[in-house]
Amino acid sequence: MTEAGASYARTRRLAGVHRFERLIGDLTGDQVEALVASLPALEHMAELESQDHEGWKQ
Repeated sequence: MTEAGASYARTRRLAGVHRFERLIGDLTGDQVEALVASLPALEHMAELESQDHEGWKQ
């Protein structure tokens, strides 16, 4: 990837992060707690997805 491409990717990623920050800021306290409680399951799903992708490469 070129430096310009890498810079563009970083900019887009940061824009996504800032968008999520704004969205989370609009949630109620109970909704934020529910979201935080779901993080371990979401992380596990991401790990499973990563393992699936590794299997596809072999």
